[in-house]
Amino acid sequence: MKLRTALLGSSILLCGSVAACAMAVEPEDDASTTGTPATTSSVNAATTGSTTSATQGAGGSVTASAGGAGGGSSSSTGGSMNNCAHDVCTLGIALTLGCGDPCVDTVCGQDSYCCDTEWDQTCIDEAVDFCSASCTVAVLPGDLVITEIMNNPSAVADTAGEWFELHNVSQNPIDLQGMSILHQANMPTAVETIAQSVVVPSGGFVVLGVNGDTTVNGNVSLDYVYSATVSLNNTTDYLAIQDATAVIIDELTYSETSGLDPSGKSRNLDPSFMTALDNDSDMHFCEATSTIVGGMDQGTPGAPNDICPP
Repeated sequence: MKLRTALLGSSILLCGSVAACAMAVEPEDDASTTGTPATTSSVNAATTGSTTSATQGAGGSVTASAGGAGGGSSSSTGGSMNNCAHDVCTLGIALTLGCGDPCVDTVCGQDSYCCDTEWDQTCIDEAVDFCSASCTVAVLPGDLVITEIMNNPSAVADTAGEWFELHNVSQNPIDLQGMSILHQANMPTAVETIAQSVVVPSGGFVVLGVNGDTTVNGNVSLDYVYSATVSLNNTTDYLAIQDATAVIIDELTYSETSGLDPSGKSRNLDPSFMTALDNDSDMHFCEATSTIVGGMDQGTPGAPNDICPP
């Protein structure tokens, strides 16, 4: 049977030593680009391909920096030829015991699913836990999309009920830890770095807000509580999420001059326009129509957005 939570987080290495499990880590150039907030398209505002490093979760693509050879190529690992179909940091077909990567043998010895059925995200996590494999992930501009903004609640005060929503449109989970929230262009005091793990599942949503107490924030469950430094203006504002190397992943500017000026309703991105390019225009947003469960204002925090009227 496929092992899952029972093994995750285990600190016991089931091989002779850490050295026997650990793979050599190839250094990777970090293409760091200083991101200056701007009102241009968020996809064009950053240098595509910049990478961040993590041990769990992944953005647009996964690059192995440890754990054998990828793509079925042969290389020398521990004195033997590596004929594994792919590396331990890559989702794919089941790997084979004895293919030449000691980490594969370690993982499959404890979780046979990885060598019998497929090498899934849990197998990657186990490679990290059991073999100290370091899996580098690339979160690309556009992988995260700002899809909903409650900048002017009416059931509660702005200081208690502001929030915004992020949607992961990539094929892999993304951890927001180390990323920063920006608003009001050129105001460095309006920057907050996310210091804890906040994983956005592939195709999923997370909600970030100023107050985590559902009894006073309009009954909105938050995945991350930011400080009052992030205060969303009612009339016009700039909002962005950037990675640890200051590359903008998504950004937008909203303004009441577009004709959209909701009160007690979120700024809701139409489900037909769930991209980091389409959300640059207020014309793709509308007032939310769904009432927040247990609350009085309208919005869909953490859930699919309302369809905008034609």
